[in-house]
Amino acid sequence: MVARSRFMCFDEKHHVILPRRCKFTELLVIREHERIGPCGVSETLTQLRKKYWILKSHKGIHWKFIVERAPWWGEFYERLVKTIKDPLRKILCRTLLTFEELSTILSEVEVIVNHRPLTYMGNDTGEPVLLTPAHFLELG
Repeated sequence: MVARSRFMCFDEKHHVILPRRCKFTELLVIREHERIGPCGVSETLTQLRKKYWILKSHKGIHWKFIVERAPWWGEFYERLVKTIKDPLRKILCRTLLTFEELSTILSEVEVIVNHRPLTYMGNDTGEPVLLTPAHFLELG
């Protein structure tokens, strides 16, 4: 998945989220259908999904905001943000980077965060093995 994402264009990586029952969404579907011709519903949706995500939920997204300067409201989320911000502060300080440099640094921080220990697993030899988030991300 990581190798595939390197070759994807910006719009394929960063989709626009649209509500299902919306006039704008309906107009986009009609325009795409007219653009590609009589290829059918699945091909129209395939082309749309390259740039847009149409929500299936009737309610859409329910945003839950954390009050500014009150991190105890979202302790779990704040800890996750801190796991990214701390390595970035140590690596970058006040350095200005290009987009490519920042992407590289964020990829390295991602590896650091995904290999932090969560807990130990027992194995047959009696030696504990660290369980990390990377174990859940790996296939197989």
